[in-house]
Order: sequence, then C-alpha cells, then structure tokens
Amino acid sequence: MIKKIHIENYKIFDNFDLELNSGLNIIVGDNEAGKSTILEAVNLAMTKRLNGRPIEYELTPHLFNKDCASNYLVSLENKKPLALPEILIELYFEDAIPGMESFRGSNNSKKEDAIGIKLLITFDDDYKDEYQTLIYDPAADVKLVPAEYYKVHWRNFADNAITLRGLPVQLSYIDATTIRLQSGTDYYLHDIIKTDLDSKERVSLSVAYRKLKEVFSQEPSIIGINNKLTNRKGAITDKDLSISLDISQKSNWETNLVPHLDDLPFHFIGKGEQAP
Repeated sequence: MIKKIHIENYKIFDNFDLELNSGLNIIVGDNEAGKSTILEAVNLAMTKRLNGRPIEYELTPHLFNKDCASNYLVSLENKKPLALPEILIELYFEDAIPGMESFRGSNNSKKEDAIGIKLLITFDDDYKDEYQTLIYDPAADVKLVPAEYYKVHWRNFADNAITLRGLPVQLSYIDATTIRLQSGTDYYLHDIIKTDLDSKERVSLSVAYRKLKEVFSQEPSIIGINNKLTNRKGAITDKDLSISLDISQKSNWETNLVPHLDDLPFHFIGKGEQAP
C-alpha cells in the first residue's frame, strides 16, 4: 500500500527517500544502517506512537539526526542561531486504497498531488519567549536540542488533521525488542560496574547522584511550581503538596543510569548493536 517513504532529520537519516515495490519488500543492510529506523518511522507516521506511547510523551533530543543537531548547537556557540531542526516523516500511498481519497493533496515536501500522511515535529511558537531566554542565557550552555519546546503535527496531504479513528488503513508493527531492553541495559551497565569500578568509585557515583537529585528541588522553575502547588492546599490534600525526585534507596543510581554509546542512550542505538 505504501509506495514511497520520505524521512528528514530522524535519527540516522538526514534526508532519505525509499521507493517501495507493490507487494513484498525486504530490507537488508549492515548493523546501524537504519533498517529498524525505517520501520519505526513508518509506525510513527501511521500511529503517532513511539515505544507504545503517544509521541508527545516520547520526545527527546536523541530523536534528531546527529549531524543536524550538531550544526544547530555549533550555531548557538557561534552566537548565530540557526532555525531549530525539525523532524519530518511522509508516507505516500498507492492511489487505489478504499477510503483514502480524502487524504489526497499536495501538502508534502515534494509538492506532489498524492495520497499520504505527514508527521512533523517542530518548534512550538508558544514557547518563543522561553526559548529566547534559554539560548541567550550565558549560564544555560545548551548541549542538546530543546525537545521540551516542540509539538507534533499529524496531517494528511490534504492538510487535514488525522485521528486514529479516522484512519482507514491499519498497521501491524512487531518488535520483539520492546519486551524490554531494560533488562539488557541493566545487565550491560551492572557488568561494567562490577568489573571496572572499585567500592570507592561506586560510593562516589552514589553521592554524586544524590546531590544531583537534591539540586533539582532548588531550581527556580521547580521552586515556582512548588509554590503554586502549595497555594492549592486543600484542593487535593490538607498537607503541603510539592514535587521532587525520589532519593530513597529504591530509586538509586544503579537502576537509573543508562549506558551511552557515542553519546546515544543504549535504547536509541541500532537493534543489531543492541543484540548480544
């Protein structure tokens, strides 16, 4: 049903097009070539979900193409900010799919008259003031794309918003790695800790992690939020309500630290690299 896939700035792909055959398609390539990312992108464009959750809850700087993000961050260092990077995924469908005619239009990067779906992750102008404050604050030292300031557009090529209920085609996406990588990353990290770190280094990690959590509650934005919650005393509880990070033993650094490979969290690298 899908005849063409277009991806911009999503993970390994900066500007990628794939023409598909009618019928069976088999994708073959080396580890880290992007095979799983293609399937993941198709699933994302078809369902607006990533890792089983709405993409709005899964937005992270690590979704952006590394070279694109690097160019943007270098521009901030040079005090000549480039436009914030965007992620685009487009699916072009065959014409003879029942119920899809209303998805026809030219609201796509190719400006083609076609039937299709477009998912765009872009900066949310509602955060313009916060963003300007961030990039011109000498103390901010921005090291990642500020994904917190992004929003998601899910539209068809006729430029109409899409809902799952109104989507006339379905997708089956089978990914055994979602059963879950956490045990794999835990094993990987714990093996490193056990083999390479002595007891003093493990204690140092524990202390540093506890300090990081304590600093969180002293952030001006968190203080403001907690003051607001305190003012709502009685609406939810008669006690003072606030938010902070869990610094108890059950939420320790051993279960919350994540191994990174080339600055990417373990669960964002290719499936082949993750495999034992």
